[in-house]
Amino acid sequence: MGVRISLPLPYFTAYYLIGRLRIYRKETMSQKNVKVPEGRFEALKNYTALIILLASIIGYYIYGEAHAVLRVLGMLVGVGVSIFVFSRSAKGRGWFKYLSNTKKEVSLVVWPTRQETIQMTLIVFVAVIIMSIFLWLVDMFFLWGVQVLTGQGG
Repeated sequence: MGVRISLPLPYFTAYYLIGRLRIYRKETMSQKNVKVPEGRFEALKNYTALIILLASIIGYYIYGEAHAVLRVLGMLVGVGVSIFVFSRSAKGRGWFKYLSNTKKEVSLVVWPTRQETIQMTLIVFVAVIIMSIFLWLVDMFFLWGVQVLTGQGG
């Protein structure tokens, strides 16, 4: 018997995908020639953020005799200032925009319920046990076959 797919579905899917590809090509081609204007100090902002980050990490080790809480707080402040300076650059804004879009996408995911998670975990455990028993039986069969061929077994 088998499953039948109506004829228009594959054609519709192919035409839809080809159309989306054309739209994507047009968007990327038009965006390829456009240069994003960057400020004069964009590289300076990035390097400043990097220097602040490295200074906070190096300072953590230089002031090794200071109390650990003060060293950690100093490093956290340095990392925070570094992130703040980096977020003011064009590259930093792009990264933070990406992170915010990622957060939105994660909120759209339909996560399994606790019961579904437990059921799937049990299914995996049962499948692993069944496969391990099967592989043990196959191994025992091969062991028996080698013993018979070599004359070591009874």
